Amino acid sequence: MTMVLIKRLTSVLLLFICCFVMGACENTTLVDEENTEQEFVDVISSNLPIIYVDTTDMDITSHEVYQPCSIKITNAEASHLLSDVSAGIRLRGHSTSQFDKKPYRIRFDEGIQPLGLGSGPSRSWVLLAEYMDLSMLRNYVAYMIADDLLRLSFVPDFALVEVVVNDVHQGVYLLTEQIEINDQRLMIDEAGVDNALFTDTGYLLETEADAGRRNEEGREGIDWITVPGYTNTEVEMTWQNIFNYDLLPDVAFYAIKSDAKSVAQVLFMQNYLVDAYDAIYIDQSYEAVNAYFDVTSAVDMYLMQIITNDMDSNFSSNYLYKDKQGKIVFGPPWDHDLCFGNHYLNTSPESLHIFHLLYELSTLSWFREMVLARYEEMTNETNDLYQKMKDAVNDLTMLYQTEFSRNHDLWIGTRRNDGWHGIYIHAGSQLQAAQSLVSWLDLRKAFVESYFDAWS
Repeated sequence: MTMVLIKRLTSVLLLFICCFVMGACENTTLVDEENTEQEFVDVISSNLPIIYVDTTDMDITSHEVYQPCSIKITNAEASHLLSDVSAGIRLRGHSTSQFDKKPYRIRFDEGIQPLGLGSGPSRSWVLLAEYMDLSMLRNYVAYMIADDLLRLSFVPDFALVEVVVNDVHQGVYLLTEQIEINDQRLMIDEAGVDNALFTDTGYLLETEADAGRRNEEGREGIDWITVPGYTNTEVEMTWQNIFNYDLLPDVAFYAIKSDAKSVAQVLFMQNYLVDAYDAIYIDQSYEAVNAYFDVTSAVDMYLMQIITNDMDSNFSSNYLYKDKQGKIVFGPPWDHDLCFGNHYLNTSPESLHIFHLLYELSTLSWFREMVLARYEEMTNETNDLYQKMKDAVNDLTMLYQTEFSRNHDLWIGTRRNDGWHGIYIHAGSQLQAAQSLVSWLDLRKAFVESYFDAWS
């Protein structure tokens, strides 16, 4: 079990003991800077921190406009309690926002660290609904192993919470950091970006194969780009046909998520990508690839993707960034609710869903040697990522079974089998879904090791 998980479980245990001794499981007291006491009466009893959102009964309906609100956090250790902090809240996500249980993005008026998450105060935070993952733990364990595996990339910090919006209980969520460029998160140097002619500054890119989603980002050549010679622009890619392009560079469409968007800057990044793709697909030597990519980050992200087998890896939510005058780094990791076999077209523990650049690198002997050495390092008796994931799923499922079961019962009536509802794998309970996840991890380990054995 990782130290991060041990700290989280210890905090919950201490909270439970304090609540039992003080008879305060229903009521939490906050002592403010003047040492005056303010009583919070919780809507629910929970072993998890509770986030209350109050919009004065205004509906949260927009993906763009933040609805003013106040945020309160109870049922946490004293230093993490919040009382009526001003913020804005809006919907977030594409497919996930189509379900009854909505994911949200919160933007506080001033930077804070809710529940002590992150390396410093930030304004933007995300509440992932985890509606498509009945185990509720796929993003949790994915970020947990990313924290161990990814030596260079920023990895969002995270915590399980319960959410109440306008006195209506919404269930269990994963509170996590927003992927954004700042000194507390993704530290990319964007110096010179205000000069339209300055090109070798910092860039953050996200793959977005779906035409509709790309167009939501803005205009081609400004907000998103192709990689000439590699991107297939003859086909309009959607979820209906994306499976024809697994592991292929045809899906090389990139949304620019940073501020460098002048004509010169966009052209620079596009040309850089062409040269970088040529290094992998044509030259293929370590020297050529290393000139454009941080190879260490490629090794780490390849392992994360082959272990998690995320359906989105070659479609969306796959990030790359390039620092000022630097190389491309793979990361940060994001959006793992459809990994670990949680998709009706992806239940097999013996399938491959890997970002095309990483898959192509894995055909090269020098890259394979680096992958095998890193895999041995991260799966030996000391580290054993698979066991860490299974322990986390089992321990959290047992610790929060009341909360997970209540969440399952709260939303079970909204689940169907049509449209997007057919994507995720249904289960009779969170416990059953968690047990299936643990079993899948065992099977995946056997497949990955057999796959790697075939390399030699």
